[in-house]
Amino acid sequence: MVELPVERLCRTNTIRFCSTKSTEFKVNGLTERQHLEKPSTGSSKDEPGRCFADTVLRDVIEGAPLIVDKDGTVAKCNIRLVLNLSSERLGYATQKPEGLLTLLLKGASAAGDLVADFFCGSDTTMAVAEKLGRRWIGCDLERWAIHTTRKRLLGIESCQTFEVLNLDKYECQYWQGVTFGDSRDKPLTERALYEYLAFVLKLYGAAPVLGLEHLHGRKGKALVHIGAVDAPVTISQIGVAIKECAQLKQDELHVLGWEWEMGLYYLMVEEARKKGVKLLLLQILREVMEQQAAAKADVRFFEPAYLEA
Repeated sequence: MVELPVERLCRTNTIRFCSTKSTEFKVNGLTERQHLEKPSTGSSKDEPGRCFADTVLRDVIEGAPLIVDKDGTVAKCNIRLVLNLSSERLGYATQKPEGLLTLLLKGASAAGDLVADFFCGSDTTMAVAEKLGRRWIGCDLERWAIHTTRKRLLGIESCQTFEVLNLDKYECQYWQGVTFGDSRDKPLTERALYEYLAFVLKLYGAAPVLGLEHLHGRKGKALVHIGAVDAPVTISQIGVAIKECAQLKQDELHVLGWEWEMGLYYLMVEEARKKGVKLLLLQILREVMEQQAAAKADVRFFEPAYLEA
């Protein structure tokens, strides 16, 4: 047997695994339209006068096959590699073409079915599922992947509303419920929310302030805003806090948050500077939820990580 050097082996092939929870899964036969050079048995002609035959989708396909839906509409599914100049290209090395996912989802689901991709990366699966009228769930460990997914979905015309969830937030919600509320399954009361704010302010070495809409405490000369447990701190939230700080003629604002909206760091620091406010963003770490660390006040707050352009 002849052994080939590794660098000569093709590295363009990938394997996709499909899973089902039961034996009640769908397999929809797909029909492919093939244009013919001349009429043959069973062939027809389209409006431009070209001969064609609608056949079962081939086992081995390449390029951009024409798929015929049940209503007779014909759509081109481009399954070629997503190259650097492709309009679909989002910078993921293993990104799959939308045409390939279109074939997979049409062949294994129907409108209204639920599709899941637990390593969604550049979001091809959810984008195609949204366009085909499927419900979907997407997961990824990378924040950039979630940001890319959100941006790509919002770029789809008539995209249905969706929610971005952080798995860590459920642990934080549980902690907030059992620490400050009557039950983890019930909404927090106004008093419980106040106790949560007072708790974080105390750990930060700040004192609560009352009567302000978006500002919760003061540390030295700085006013303090505390982000919610179950949602990221957003650009709009920081914006109104900066505005209230400026109205009070205070020149320093500290914002403490569990999570952050993508891309807000430089934008909001510059916005605050224009209003004469020095803005400091600080991360609330998981140590806050550890009773022993909180009891010893052994909790630090750091600036969130960000990339310089």
